[in-house]
Amino acid sequence: MRGLWGGARVAVLATGGCAVKLNGKSYGPGAESPRGSSGSSSSGSSASASGPSGGSRAPVSESDAARAAREEAERQAYDKKKEPEAYPTEPADPWAAVVGDQPITIDDDEQHYFRVRDDAFACTARVDHCFPKRTWLVVQDGDERSTSRAALHGLDPKGDEVLPVFTRGDGHLNADMFTAYRSVPATRKNLKPGAQVFVLPFPTEHPGSAMDAFNRTWTAGVVERVDWDMGFVFVKGQPKQFWITSARVGVLSWRPGGKVAIVGGGSRDSIKVSASEVIVPGSAQ
Repeated sequence: MRGLWGGARVAVLATGGCAVKLNGKSYGPGAESPRGSSGSSSSGSSASASGPSGGSRAPVSESDAARAAREEAERQAYDKKKEPEAYPTEPADPWAAVVGDQPITIDDDEQHYFRVRDDAFACTARVDHCFPKRTWLVVQDGDERSTSRAALHGLDPKGDEVLPVFTRGDGHLNADMFTAYRSVPATRKNLKPGAQVFVLPFPTEHPGSAMDAFNRTWTAGVVERVDWDMGFVFVKGQPKQFWITSARVGVLSWRPGGKVAIVGGGSRDSIKVSASEVIVPGSAQ
């Protein structure tokens, strides 16, 4: 789905109020379309029609030159807000989406302007699979299968209850509980049996854009074994292999009402990874 100015807006996982926003449209209870449904790019064009919002009122004594300078500064700030994020240049610090012991949230203003790029790009592990900043891989709780499905969301707490926010593979909406994970690309250090892992269906090696990473359904599960020679990771409950190059390891988790915690133990710094550690396809080396 192509958004305005070469980007598409990020879905936001809410604990009250609006459930999911994509290109200015809401998804969830009472919404017309499920997450990822296509729509006209003009449906979210209120920003472009109205211009910079919340502009200050001109002082009575303001000169023409001062007013022109103020309006130009407001226009530049508005243009900067509506630009989609640049593609990453390295794996993100998982703690960059956390303040204290809680996730950094995406407020209403950021939701209105926040977009992700949809232009083609080699979104390898070296550039964090092009994950948008401050997004989390979200898994529905209560799934008794050995593997679950995850999708990228921003978090937007507005109350004490969690609304249905994304559609499961069987078409059933998430009831009221979920776990959100911050993840990092797989390395020889963190990809090991028992690790929480998120992978793309074989033979996908990596997303093709930030929007592709955002729209994808990621398989969530536990590492069974790793074949470093062949470049495969095997996930418990899954009969087929996955490319290590698509794998991400969950390192932080958060549930509504709780605190951000390190997955599987470890120290604050030990869960970070560098571009030199990650695994990329042979053609990208």
